[in-house]
Amino acid sequence: MKIAITIPKKLKARIEGLVTIIPFMNLEIALFPFLFPQGKGTYNGKISLVDYLKYHMTILFSLFTLKKPYLLFMYDIHQSIQLL
Repeated sequence: MKIAITIPKKLKARIEGLVTIIPFMNLEIALFPFLFPQGKGTYNGKISLVDYLKYHMTILFSLFTLKKPYLLFMYDIHQSIQLL
């Protein structure tokens, strides 16, 4: 079952503004540089956040599932999007 989340354009722009700190760097890279050593692979909005998180959580021996602060951060982002 695939769940599609449609985000209005205004809201999407606000979310991108909250997540982006400087060009080519977002909050994910700033807080967890050891998970993104090349600075690539962060959430970019092209797919749904749920699909992005499912992908990271299903990788065998994923560092993303071992780091509890990352899981809490992404849960907080997901909840913020749901509340907005």
